Amino acid sequence: MASRNEPRTRSIRARVLRIALIPCLAVLLLGAALSGYLIQQGGESLDFAETRRTGLPVVGKYVASLQEERRLTMAVLAGGSDAERAQLAERRAAVDTELVQVIEYGRGLADRHAPGLHAMVAEGERIQAELPGLRGDLDSGKASALTGLDFYNQALDVIGIGAKRLAASADDASVAFEHVVTSDMFFVIESVARAHSLAVYTRGTGDPEARTRLAAAVAQYRQPPMTVIANLAEGERDQAVRLFKSPDWSTLIAGDQAVLAAAPFDVAGWQRAAGVVLKGLTAIYLTHTVHTTDLAEENGRTALWMSLIGGVGIALVAVLAAAFTFRAATSLIRRLKDLRRRTLDLADHELPELIAKIGAGERIDPHAGISRLDFGSDELGEVAKAFEKAQHVALAAAVAESETRQGVRAVFLSIAHRSQAIVHRQLEELDRIERSEDNPDLLDRLFRLDHLATRTRRNAENLIILGGEQVGRQWRKPVSLRDVVRGAISETKHYTRVTTPVLPDVLLDGSVVADVGHLIAELVDNGTAFSPPDSRVEVRGTVVGKGVVVEVEDQGLGITDEQLRQLNETLANPPDFSFMALAGDLPIGLFVVARLAAKHGVRVTLRESAYGGVQAIVLLPTSLLARPDSAGPPADLGVPEQPGPTTVVRQPEPLPAPPASPPPPPAAPARPAPPAARTAEVASRPPLPTRVRQSSLAPQLTEAPDHAAARDDLWPEADVRRSSSALGAFQRGSALARSEAAAASAGPEMKAGR
Repeated sequence: MASRNEPRTRSIRARVLRIALIPCLAVLLLGAALSGYLIQQGGESLDFAETRRTGLPVVGKYVASLQEERRLTMAVLAGGSDAERAQLAERRAAVDTELVQVIEYGRGLADRHAPGLHAMVAEGERIQAELPGLRGDLDSGKASALTGLDFYNQALDVIGIGAKRLAASADDASVAFEHVVTSDMFFVIESVARAHSLAVYTRGTGDPEARTRLAAAVAQYRQPPMTVIANLAEGERDQAVRLFKSPDWSTLIAGDQAVLAAAPFDVAGWQRAAGVVLKGLTAIYLTHTVHTTDLAEENGRTALWMSLIGGVGIALVAVLAAAFTFRAATSLIRRLKDLRRRTLDLADHELPELIAKIGAGERIDPHAGISRLDFGSDELGEVAKAFEKAQHVALAAAVAESETRQGVRAVFLSIAHRSQAIVHRQLEELDRIERSEDNPDLLDRLFRLDHLATRTRRNAENLIILGGEQVGRQWRKPVSLRDVVRGAISETKHYTRVTTPVLPDVLLDGSVVADVGHLIAELVDNGTAFSPPDSRVEVRGTVVGKGVVVEVEDQGLGITDEQLRQLNETLANPPDFSFMALAGDLPIGLFVVARLAAKHGVRVTLRESAYGGVQAIVLLPTSLLARPDSAGPPADLGVPEQPGPTTVVRQPEPLPAPPASPPPPPAAPARPAPPAARTAEVASRPPLPTRVRQSSLAPQLTEAPDHAAARDDLWPEADVRRSSSALGAFQRGSALARSEAAAASAGPEMKAGR
């Protein structure tokens, strides 16, 4: 489980989905933002058109009222009738009310849609403030009629300029163009209305300045504005053409010409014609304004719907892309999980099973023995092929290592059998010499050589055991545990330091006698080798509920808790032969003990003894014991019952009881006596015991077939070369045995440590 302090890593699924979905989410957000903006623009266009439509009657009434107030003002100032004065008063009241409405409408339009109208609103507020004063000045004669005419003209120009400002604020180019046409149409109407108001004043007063300005105004409007007419809608254009060709248009122009010439004319007909023309032009203006508003509303609605459709389309595309991406990512993740599952299955099941088969000696083809990882030809397939190649390489390495192990095992077993055969011949030669020798000193030395040969044979037997083969012969009948323990002690180097105070009278099954004796011999040899030369090693036993316990306790320096733990782990779980064969200076005897214990279900435990040394506890399970009456009398340890070549075996002498002080070790004999004294000493001694050949050997090594010649050609030279490093370790062990044999007369030695 990951630590809390470790950074949390995201899974491949999260990373793939993040890579796939982030672009889709970005497109979705961008599309939503764009759609939102377009929807907002469409909504604003609709709101602008609706506001325009609402304010159109207000502005139209204000323009008509202000133009009528201007005309009546000029008529009254020119000496108009009382009826015209009454009409002027009513018109002024209407203008005041409508001006307030127009200012409020312009302010709202400027705040929400057309910021450029704020200046026009301010100008309207100025006119609203100055208009009452101007009217008073005109009525009192403080201001001239032409001054009042200019003021009214400026007030009406604000409306025309405002129409052009609306064109600049339009969201659509076609709507902006129609606003410009509307503004131009307004100025056409205004030019006719201005000229008529000036003509009314000129006709009544004959003012030369007014006449001059009238001439300029008539010249400006008398030619129909064809550019403006061409930009009108089809129906509006036809209506304008009919108006400019109508008799009323001609009557208006003729009346204005008569005023300029101061000639008599039909004033009533002129006034009626002016009203018809202005009404017709105003109708065209209002119609085009409505057309502009409708166009703006239609464009806004279209933009709104297109924005909605576009937003939904973008969202749909983003969702589809996300779904497709999610599906592709899920498929990729599923393939990755399948690859992980297949790879783990190979690593956890198939490869261990194949390696176990290889370890058991089966022949495995590295390329055909493992399942294939077929994931296509894309990058994931290449990763699968890389895994497959790595597994094939690992399997090939395991096969090669197994062959190397088998070669090492075979070489060691061959050397062990050859050494065993050589020691066998050596013991036969020693037996012949002992039979023909009566000199006690020489016999003592021959016995020492015999003991060293026995230990050498046990070392060869160790290699055979580690190699996994059965050594020696077995007994069909049970053997006393006391005889097995004493026989094991006799095979150790410092057997004179070993005591057996208590041993139970139990029998071991004949099939395990050799292995149990070998196990105890290794533990005893280990205890004597790593303890002071003047200390004792005790071997005692007792019967327990689960079998028999044999304890081997030394008085050495002991070992650390960590070393003790490691050794107990080795004894509980014996390592493979390759590790033991290449272990270098590690205690091979403990590996032998571990192998023998695992073979027979024996539990060996090391712990610190009461003397500070190490106590080895060997629990022999009940299954290894035999009942005294199960197979007749117990067998003699020195005579194995397995059929084989006839061999004379010497029964080892019983070990003496523990003396008060340790007896001198056999490796330090006394200096030879002079010949005469030695002759007398020999004459006075009882007859020397006759040595029985191979009596000090472990029973399973009493007879060993000569396998050397049969094994010379079993293993090729390549396997021997692969085992060169392991053979070096064995050679060092052989050299150590030879040095001990050469220094046998010097007594036991104390090693530096375990």
